[in-house]
Formats: sequence, structure tokens, C-alpha cells
Amino acid sequence: MYPWKERTCSFSSCQELKQSQFVAVQSFLNREIDRCVSQGMTCFQSGGNSGFELLAALAVLQRKLIS
Repeated sequence: MYPWKERTCSFSSCQELKQSQFVAVQSFLNREIDRCVSQGMTCFQSGGNSGFELLAALAVLQRKLIS
């Protein structure tokens, strides 16, 4: 019914990130985005809240720019 559903990755979090966590989270996100792309994911969603969700959205945009 929704062919894009199997190719979608969503990022969501209800916790705020401390600035000291940003580098580790960015590294994690980059690895996970690469893994998702290698598994055929083509649609990425983020809730848009500040912190993790914003970092996830930026990481996806950066990945698209370098691809």
C-alpha cells in the first residue's frame, strides 16, 4: 500500500542533548545513516525538535551533499 514505507528511516528523541554529547552523537548518526543507505533506505524523517532530531536532520543533509 505504501511502497516508501520499507525504505524509510525515522529519527526521534524526547531527551535534550548536552553539548558534550554532540561529537559522539554525530559520529553515531553518520554510521547509522551510512548503514541505512547501504540497506536501501531512501526516505529519512526527523521530528524537528532541537538536539538529537536536529542533528539527525543535519547529518542526513550533509550525507546528501557529499553523495
